[in-house]
Amino acid sequence: MDALLQMEDVALGYGEKPVLADVNFTIRPGQLVVITGTSGCGKSTLLKGAVGLLKPLAGTVRLLGRDLSILDETGLMEVRSRVGLLFQGGALLNSMTVAENVALPLQLHSKLPAGAKKKLVQMKLAMVGLEHTWSMSPSELSGGMRKRVALARAMILDPDILFCDEPSAGLDPVTAAALDRLLLDLRNDLNVTLMVVTHELPSIETIADRMIMVADGNVVFDGTLDEARHSTLTSVQSFLQRKAARSDGAGMSVLERFDAGGEVGS
Repeated sequence: MDALLQMEDVALGYGEKPVLADVNFTIRPGQLVVITGTSGCGKSTLLKGAVGLLKPLAGTVRLLGRDLSILDETGLMEVRSRVGLLFQGGALLNSMTVAENVALPLQLHSKLPAGAKKKLVQMKLAMVGLEHTWSMSPSELSGGMRKRVALARAMILDPDILFCDEPSAGLDPVTAAALDRLLLDLRNDLNVTLMVVTHELPSIETIADRMIMVADGNVVFDGTLDEARHSTLTSVQSFLQRKAARSDGAGMSVLERFDAGGEVGS
């Protein structure tokens, strides 16, 4: 398959009001594509549209070659069984053990015997270095461990493409960097295709083959990180340099404002 995900002239929003318009891009096998932009720009809305959780107001979304807008619930379930989704908060169920959480997609989409399911869960937990957490509850795990368990669950069906929504959100820098390396390992060692939503610059600089930036309701940039650094677009440079876009701090980076005596969060 030449394209795992295609968006053609797509508008996405809630009710009749578009949050994003004229979205056009293609993700091909083996790529690690980062969707980025400032908070509230529509990154997560874009991800919801990509996996069929949000129907487009206009345009066409093709996931694994299927037009999502014309699929019934059975068709959507079939397509979703071939993709992995790492939710922002992990979305683990505390009423289940770690092993039961990881096995959940197998229970929904597979008719494998119990022994084969157990072996797969063991393999995926080993992949993220957490085979020892088998019988633990998610509440017993650290934030980084919960993210890795959620990643094991997202990978349990060996998806064609893995979608990650703010994977490093809420993690300390060391743990976030370890998760970035794990995502890179999936791409490099297993040839997994990834679409990662994040606004974290260290993650973008570490993992991105390609950066798609959303601003003002549109895709304003699509290219490599090096191309982004040389972009003449103010929105791209402001984002990369973390500059304020408001009159009380325009043209000053966060560190520059702090050094000048301003509040970092102002």
